[in-house]
Amino acid sequence: MIVVKSTKVIERLPGVSLVPLPDGRALISLSHEMHIADFEIVIRDAMDAPGRTPTERAMLELLGSMLRTARQARGVTLSQRNIIVLERRKTRNNGQARGSAL
Repeated sequence: MIVVKSTKVIERLPGVSLVPLPDGRALISLSHEMHIADFEIVIRDAMDAPGRTPTERAMLELLGSMLRTARQARGVTLSQRNIIVLERRKTRNNGQARGSAL
């Protein structure tokens, strides 16, 4: 599992969603069509995109490097898993969702 600081540069990558955690960090969730190798390519392409700040580029470089290192390491296996996310829908009355709590 890779946990990252919740940031727009990662969230805006195609096929990527961030699942927020209570401490401000987030889990990376990939669309069904995207594989880990595709994600690594998307990261590399995003690093080279014009207008990237040095901080964004460094964050993408670190993430890409983590994936590459894990892929090349002996005794390490990269695998994808699905997660289930429950989100409470907001209603028009006071922003509260109706229904029972989990």
